[in-house]
Amino acid sequence: MKVSVNVKAILSWLAGVGLSAMLATQPASAGEKWRDLVEAAGYAYEANRAVQAQQLLEEAVGHTEPGTEARAAVLNNLAIVLEANNFFDAAETLYGQVIGIWAKVLGPDHQNVSRTLGNLGDLHHRRGQLEKALEAYEVAIATIKGATTSDALEVRRALYDNYSRVLSDMGRDKDADAARQKAFPPGN
Repeated sequence: MKVSVNVKAILSWLAGVGLSAMLATQPASAGEKWRDLVEAAGYAYEANRAVQAQQLLEEAVGHTEPGTEARAAVLNNLAIVLEANNFFDAAETLYGQVIGIWAKVLGPDHQNVSRTLGNLGDLHHRRGQLEKALEAYEVAIATIKGATTSDALEVRRALYDNYSRVLSDMGRDKDADAARQKAFPPGN
């Protein structure tokens, strides 16, 4: 089942560390041209110009330093666009790189690691690779389990929701219901 999403919101959410707020409040210096390119890519993607978005993000990568949060954010967005353009293998490779960068820069339990593991789970789910999707979601959930910020709680909710969809697609309805309860506990 394909879910309709607000792409601009997703790109902002996935970029992590308040990227949308930084884009809105800080003019890009010569060394931060990547911010303008990411913003332009978001608008292109939202306007169903995914090829243009891909080109802008590929350019943005060149304006970031290897191993930095900026590089991880741009590569994560590029992976999303590559996935939308049906370049699944390239997207999977980039998600792996992004997970490594986030884990090294921010720590293995950071919510950006969990988000990107969730992206990888989404990719596997979209490809019908349910076992791989399940594994990615399980690792993502374990990674963010102890986080308590409101943003981390929202990431956890989304992960459990997507995890429940995979379980349901596998015919594991009882497990899917239990995961759904964790995503949407009664009274919330």
